[in-house]
This record gives sequence, C-alpha cells and structure tokens, in this order.
Amino acid sequence: MYYIFFQGCEEGVVSREVGCRQGCTFCATGRMGRLCSLTSNEIQAQVYFSRKACGVLNIPPVDNVVFMGMGKPADNPQA
Repeated sequence: MYYIFFQGCEEGVVSREVGCRQGCTFCATGRMGRLCSLTSNEIQAQVYFSRKACGVLNIPPVDNVVFMGMGKPADNPQA
C-alpha cells in the first residue's frame, strides 16, 4: 500500500494483484506479466498494516483508500 498526502487528505493506495496481464510496453508492471491476484484477506492486510505503520511513524492515519489502477478490475472477480 502506498501512502499519499495531498491537500489535507491522507490516502492509501491498495494493490489487488501482483503484476499485470495487459502487457503495456510503456509500463514496468505490464512488462512483468501477471503473477497472481491477491486474496481479499491480503488486500485488507495492506490497509491494516498501513494503519499500524502510521501509528509507529507518528503520521496521520489513512482516511481514504483507493485501488491502484493496474490492469483491469475484472481480472480478479473472486476478491
């Protein structure tokens, strides 16, 4: 999960897969191919551990979570 601070909003960016099967030549993630989809528990763990890290690092907690735009959402329907 990435942490972004922008205009007073602490935003966490969640990944839903490792790699990407779209194969876009301009994108490093696309060139690596799709390795696997994350389970719903793995996706939730990103949020959980980012909140823990915010506490340890003494930075404001995430107040908004968005999904990273890698690939297509339909590639991981089971999560």
